Amino acid sequence: MTTLRDTALKLIWQHKLHVAPNAAEGLPRAWQQRIGSSLNLSQELMNAHAALPEGMLRYWLARPDGHLLVDPNLPPGYAETLVWRAGPLQNCVVLRWAEVLEPLAALRASAVMLDILLGSAAGAAPQMFSEGFGATPELARAAELYNELAGLGYGAEAWGVQSKADYWAMCLALAVHAPAELNREHPLLERHLRRTLLSEPFWRTVNAQLPSS
Repeated sequence: MTTLRDTALKLIWQHKLHVAPNAAEGLPRAWQQRIGSSLNLSQELMNAHAALPEGMLRYWLARPDGHLLVDPNLPPGYAETLVWRAGPLQNCVVLRWAEVLEPLAALRASAVMLDILLGSAAGAAPQMFSEGFGATPELARAAELYNELAGLGYGAEAWGVQSKADYWAMCLALAVHAPAELNREHPLLERHLRRTLLSEPFWRTVNAQLPSS
């Protein structure tokens, strides 16, 4: 039976994930049997984000920006705007195939896109959740407390991260894929993310605050 989550993930796959036909070329032999094609690489990318709350997926879908790409012809990393196939895409991250194949690394790579997606309203100047900004009142409240807790810096040395952006990326990825590790290093932040960004009731409130289309 198809669930609402399944439907949301399928739409994310169709509209937010973009994999070049030659993206799987050059994979090490050890990975070729597992992946085999760019279509399967796209599936791996979707799987890395499948644990996000349904409400966050729906919020992501409601936005025109926020795209993930795997294309060996593009430089990896964040791009505010990219022209890809049919037209321009806003708020994008180009991932390396090696990042796609490891869920924690994939979510760390896409975190900058999500940071802006959560921190600024559609069409507005980019602001970041990790800097204390939110696209809705509920997101802004969550971002303010996140910023305070992140300022304590617990876990940064253990993870080898220095910048605010890298710290946010690691915290989000751990909260989704390895919450016990985040809880060990920063229990207050793990609890905060679990009760906000990873909470379906939280996202019901956030999505109710979005302007009607």
